[in-house]
Amino acid sequence: MSVNANGRDYLKLDRAGADALFDRVAPEAADPSAVGAVIYELAKYLPPNYAERDVLIERVRGYVEFDMSDGEREKWERKARKAYRRGKADRTAYIVDADALQRGAEVAQAEYDYGIRHEGREAFLRSLAASRLDHTIRESMSTHEQLRAEPPLQSLVEGILPQRSMATLVGASGLGKTALGASMAAAIAMRKPWMGRATVGGPVIYCLAEGGAGFGARLDAIASGFYGGKSIEDLIVVRRPIDMSDTNGEVAELREIVAEVDPALVVYDTLIRYAGGADENSSTQMSVVLANMEWVTRAGTRTTGLAVHHTGHEGKRARGTSAIFANVDTELTLSGEPDALRLHVTKQKDGREGLVGDFRLKASEVNGAVIVEGVAPGQAQPSGAQAARVEEALAHFVRAFGPTGATRPEFRDALMEWMEVSKPTALRYIADLVAARRLNHEERGRSSFLTLAHAPTTFPINNETE
Repeated sequence: MSVNANGRDYLKLDRAGADALFDRVAPEAADPSAVGAVIYELAKYLPPNYAERDVLIERVRGYVEFDMSDGEREKWERKARKAYRRGKADRTAYIVDADALQRGAEVAQAEYDYGIRHEGREAFLRSLAASRLDHTIRESMSTHEQLRAEPPLQSLVEGILPQRSMATLVGASGLGKTALGASMAAAIAMRKPWMGRATVGGPVIYCLAEGGAGFGARLDAIASGFYGGKSIEDLIVVRRPIDMSDTNGEVAELREIVAEVDPALVVYDTLIRYAGGADENSSTQMSVVLANMEWVTRAGTRTTGLAVHHTGHEGKRARGTSAIFANVDTELTLSGEPDALRLHVTKQKDGREGLVGDFRLKASEVNGAVIVEGVAPGQAQPSGAQAARVEEALAHFVRAFGPTGATRPEFRDALMEWMEVSKPTALRYIADLVAARRLNHEERGRSSFLTLAHAPTTFPINNETE
């Protein structure tokens, strides 16, 4: 069975086939001069989830039939490592199975997979198993001085997404989450700023379980609208759902890909489609899903994970269990409507929360695909129900604070109570009124003071309101 990626056919091998290949090729290393050809062929067809480089070379060296001096051994190993690099570059096979998560299971699996039967290898094998686990307790221990010496936290997208973190992008269905996620992913892959914010560029793996048929057109529209039509080469799209509720073969395969590509960003669109059979209202089950996503993401040296998720029926927070919010470092919330979108950082474990910017959706002139573009504050004009809600907020201000005015926190808290909206939504209504010059604001101490800009024309809040 084979798959095609980036124009190259990859053969999917099972363990028995991989063992047979090794048993056929490795004995040729009895002739030391054949080491280059042997290691090259094995590296080409046996990726790291069959045997890591050093283990593979060590096994092959066992077939050398004479003792080598230290100098001969060093020369042999250099030649082997060079051949391995060439074979890895030409690799055309995948082996799919589950990596063991526990140290004992890792050792047992390695002993079986690698076929190491020689005495005296146990300590080496245990060391190897420990080195492959990125979450062992000893490796996670640091002193104060070690923590102080670590470089400061770097942003993948300035002020929004830290590197080596796990984040969610939440918003109502059909609001443009995928359009915004694709826009951000493209900027990172192209090593360009995103909406005026600096990025740390690098490859991006976009796992897309919804809307795969039109995603190519969306990327074409982004490339044409923002990058002069240049192909977004370093954006790799995985067009299938993967069950992240268990560490199965596909999850292990995705982790191997992340380890090899070392992407700057991995996107899971959407969270629920990658949750398998997990109940999104179960804190235990969704914590496992997010832990597995983070396990995959941590295979990269600098990789951030971003899961796209829906808001609940009231649109106030992420749908499902609160464990989704609790288990991520960053939450980005997209709100509003297509003509007037706002992105807020609603959780930032090690940074500031608040407004990111204003956006709107538009149809590309190239192919009609929907893309997102940034707009200046106040430029995006809400319409329909959104405009009515903003107008309702102004009516509340007139009724309660019209003669005297109010501080921004006073009006915000009042809107949260009277209109039953979230804090970000209340602040968005206030910002829209200020941007439209329906309310004046002036700084007084630590807060803004709001007053009516002119005599407003508003509709009644209810039938009893004059």
